[in-house]
Amino acid sequence: MKKVSLLFIFSFISLSALAQESYRFELKIEPNKTYRTQMETSSDGVIDFIVSDEIKEQMEANGMESPMKMQQETNMTMVSKTEGRNSAGNIPASMTYENIISKMSLNGNPMPQEQPLDGMQILGYYDNENKYNVDSIIGDAVTDQIKTVLIKTLESIQKQVSFPEENIEIGSSFENEIPMTIPMQGMNPMNIVIKSKFTLTEVKDNIAYFDTLQDITLDSTQEQMNMTATGTGEGTCEFDMNQSYLTKYKSELPMVLSMKANDLMSIKMNMDTKTSTSVTIE
Repeated sequence: MKKVSLLFIFSFISLSALAQESYRFELKIEPNKTYRTQMETSSDGVIDFIVSDEIKEQMEANGMESPMKMQQETNMTMVSKTEGRNSAGNIPASMTYENIISKMSLNGNPMPQEQPLDGMQILGYYDNENKYNVDSIIGDAVTDQIKTVLIKTLESIQKQVSFPEENIEIGSSFENEIPMTIPMQGMNPMNIVIKSKFTLTEVKDNIAYFDTLQDITLDSTQEQMNMTATGTGEGTCEFDMNQSYLTKYKSELPMVLSMKANDLMSIKMNMDTKTSTSVTIE
């Protein structure tokens, strides 16, 4: 009887320890590494113009239809190479955009696409907090607007996943909130807030698997145009615990964007965007 009781106690302790096992996650950039990121994005949308009869006639005369179907696909590779840590404790690094292929069509008609980022290189360094600081941007099509967009995009990407300082158990969740500013030529920028919830579902072979939920909101009042946007999506991501880095990310985000220019013209866009990102580290 005592043997049975002891066996039960030891089994209970083992199961309790397993159930309470937790993990600590921290994103780290290592020196003398090459991070190759492959990104694929596809968007399907319908744009509906709510206009007066007069404007509608003008649009039809110019060959514009409403609603308008839009499709876009973008594939690109970004290669980040880090050097050895310098005397200041920073890690010099370069980021290069390669093999950018982008296609877009409106109502089935292909639209020409420029690739200003193809071959562009960003030079900078990672500081002691793993934050990337831009020193310069090199490329044939570099403009002040592109520089601003790239810098703000990098800032937002670095904030995309901020792990809590405490350990995480299987089934536990944490949330991030990221404000983003999207520059718009000739208008005030759009201010977007992205709220993300990450739930740890499994840890296997030193890979941590998360389910993700995202909410996007926008409420930007601009000169001559009011804009609102909402979207809720879901996805998955994987964290390589040996490399201390997110190596896979997939998401699907349906979004509704509304813009009102005046009492005579409004635009409503329903967009479904799928994103897939994978990273190899050498």
